[in-house]
Amino acid sequence: MNKKRIYDVIGAVIATLIATAITNKWDKFISFINSEISIPLYFILLIVIVAVFMSFLISNGLLIRKYEKKIKNIESERALKIDSLKEELIEIKSKYIELEKVSAIDDLTNAFNSNQINIFLEEKITDSNKMNKTFSVILIDIDNFKRINDNHGHEVGNLILKQISDLIRPRSKDDIFIRYGGDEFLILSKIGDTIQNGYGYAERIRKEVNDYQFLINYEQMGKENLSISCGVTDFKPGLDSKETVKARVDSALNKAKSKKADGSEKNFVQVLDR
Repeated sequence: MNKKRIYDVIGAVIATLIATAITNKWDKFISFINSEISIPLYFILLIVIVAVFMSFLISNGLLIRKYEKKIKNIESERALKIDSLKEELIEIKSKYIELEKVSAIDDLTNAFNSNQINIFLEEKITDSNKMNKTFSVILIDIDNFKRINDNHGHEVGNLILKQISDLIRPRSKDDIFIRYGGDEFLILSKIGDTIQNGYGYAERIRKEVNDYQFLINYEQMGKENLSISCGVTDFKPGLDSKETVKARVDSALNKAKSKKADGSEKNFVQVLDR
């Protein structure tokens, strides 16, 4: 006989002895109750046992409900904290977006500042190459702006810049309006615009500026007519790069200004195709 078998037999014997002892004790207890305790006392004892048992159940139930309430309170507090954190996160994101927007805007004209040129141009180029569609680029310069500053001072010059930026601000939300330099502005049109669209756009702006009387003196309500020169080109997907389109629109503007200087043309919107 192996060890496992011996242990099983010993375990069975011990279990039998314990069961027999418990049975004997229980039988004696029942016999004692039947012989020594009267029926009323038996019922009283039974009621006490039931009462103790019920008390245990009730107290246990109250304890469970108490902890359930605590758990619910903890969950409720946690949910409130999560909601509060979400609101704070939304507020932080909103402030971050606003800060980004403020840092990208030129304070004087409310156009995008020159730091954003390459960012927006690269985005337009990516979309243009992906969609295989052109977009036009317009570079605008205020004619004789130095004369305004020299004759009236920089405060009036800033006033002119504000007025002119309101006039040439794009009408489409897909057009990008950037202050390119001191008195220069750049417009990147929506994807799909051709060089002809760009010319029409620039010519409309030129006429509006030409017909507008700019306020140069608040006290005397002095006004003055100004003009602008424009260079126009377009980005051709697959052929152009950021550098080539910037160089070409610069050349177009210089050509427009040189023709104005020598008096060879009255129309100062110069188109330069690839």
